[in-house]
Parts: sequence; structure tokens; C-alpha cells
Amino acid sequence: MINILSSQRILKLIIIMAIASFMAIVLGNNYLWQNNSKLVLPPLTEYRLVKDAIAEVKVPLNPQRLVTLHGTALESALALGEIPIGTTLNGDRDRQPNFLKDKLKNVESLGSFGEPNLEKVLLLKPDLILDLDTASIYSQLSQIAPTIVTEYDPANSWQPNLKIYAEALGKPELAAKIITNYYERLENFKAEIKQRGEPLTVSVIRIYPQGISFYQPDSFSGSILKDAGLFRPPLQRQGGGQQLISQELISEADADIIFYWAYGDDYYSKSNRITNSLEKLTSDPLWQQLNAVKQGKVYQVPDYWIGYGPLAADAVIDDLYKYILDK
Repeated sequence: MINILSSQRILKLIIIMAIASFMAIVLGNNYLWQNNSKLVLPPLTEYRLVKDAIAEVKVPLNPQRLVTLHGTALESALALGEIPIGTTLNGDRDRQPNFLKDKLKNVESLGSFGEPNLEKVLLLKPDLILDLDTASIYSQLSQIAPTIVTEYDPANSWQPNLKIYAEALGKPELAAKIITNYYERLENFKAEIKQRGEPLTVSVIRIYPQGISFYQPDSFSGSILKDAGLFRPPLQRQGGGQQLISQELISEADADIIFYWAYGDDYYSKSNRITNSLEKLTSDPLWQQLNAVKQGKVYQVPDYWIGYGPLAADAVIDDLYKYILDK
């Protein structure tokens, strides 16, 4: 029994040493290994200090091999004119929104949000990693490259996080312009709505197989509607991001205009489930009695209404102009 246990320990040690040797060979001279087999980054001679949600991080002045591991980080980098060499995605590459798809042709896929393939990240030899709310794997990521981590807040995370990412990329002025443009577009929108007279009430719902969900003012799209000066139905003036209700309460979704999308739209290929959920809802007599339905003011929108960054926010504003102002 003792011999068997000793053999198992020896085998584990051999495997650990083999992995460490492999990683050292793959990385070449870009990284160093301490005696305890912990990956150590070479010191930066030229850097800027960036304070993120976890620490004050030394980042290279001109990063050349950027990796993003969340939608907010990805959209922020793209909005700032930076295309990462690798990124995680929410679903298949060919089902991404158009504002992402065309820019990701030569970008390595590193898994899904919250579940990056660390081996692939390592092999890309990044010199900067941008992520969101990833404390659980921060120690591993920070051993691969300087890692900037921002906090998750569905209501307004893209704006403060954009500023932090821009600081890491040396583009704070561009981030300020992007945010200014966001508010200018919405101020113009509000001015046109005011000229038309009565204020509009807008409902935002997502259709699930088990019911529907109301998106609240502290959700991504809800915060944009709030900034746009649009009113919400009573049950959509609460907190918590979104509120799942039964289909029997669908009358509470009524408004002058309804925006909706189904679970699985755009990012994931689940067409049968989407179709069944939509048919179940739209054939319901309660749905057909809604004023917005009778007036033909119901619009199906893509999943970018969930978030994540400045590009999605801009696309939501495009939809407001398109469906409400006919532009």
C-alpha cells in the first residue's frame, strides 16, 4: 500500500514538472519561473500605473498583444480603436452582432465569458489582459500578463469601466469623447420626443420558456431608456436588473411601445426554443389585447439590449431612433 501511494505521488510530481517545463518552453524568454514553479513576469522598464478593482497595476506603455475576457472589455477596446489578439465571446462567433462580427475575423476565440481557456490565453503571450469581475482567476491571469479587472454593475458599468480600460490603453481622452457622444445623442433624442408632445411609456421584456422578464431601470438597456427620458410601466420601475413573472401577468407589460427579445436571440443557436416561446406568447389572448400590440408598436430587438459596452449602448440608441423617431 505504501509503495502504491509513493508511486502515485511520484507520478503527480512528474506530471507537474512536465507541465511547468512545457509552459516554460512555449513561453520562451518572455517569462521567468521561480523555484516554486510559479510564473513570474519580467519587470517592465516603461509602464503606467493603473488602479483597477483589485490592485494598482503596472501596464506597458504601448501594449501590442491585448487580450479581452468579457464583453465590456471587448467592446471598450474596439471602441478605443484596439483589436485584441484573443477574446472570449458570448456564443458563437458567426452569431455576434454586426458591430462585433466584422472586427473579430482574425481574433482568437478563448472560450466564453467567465470561462476563459487559460491555456489558450497563455499560448497567445499577451502583454495586457482586460477583464471584468474575475477575482476567482485573477491570480492565474496576473501571472500571464498585467491584468486589469473592473467591477460589474449592469446599470452603468460600461462608462466607468471604459475609463479604466482607456487609462490602461493610454486613451483617456478618447473615452471621454465616447461618453460625451453617448449623452449628446440622447439629449438630441429627448429634444425630438419633447417636440412631439405627450411623453412615451416604453416596456422592455425578455421571453423565456417559463415566462417573461421585465428589465428594470438598473439594467443595461433600462439605464439607457432612463438616460433617454423615457417612462416605464409600474412594474418596470423597480430594481434588481430584471424581474421574472408568469405569463398571466403579461398585461403589466403594456405601454405605448414594447421592445422584446427571446432567450437565445443572436448569441446562441436555439431556434426551436425561441420559436416556441414566441409563438406561445404572441398567440396568448392576453398578449393580443395589449394596446401596443393593437397599435403595431411592438418591436423585436437583438440580444445586445442586455449589454455589454459602448458599442451595444450605441446600437440600442440606434434602435430608439429607428423605432420611435422613424430614423
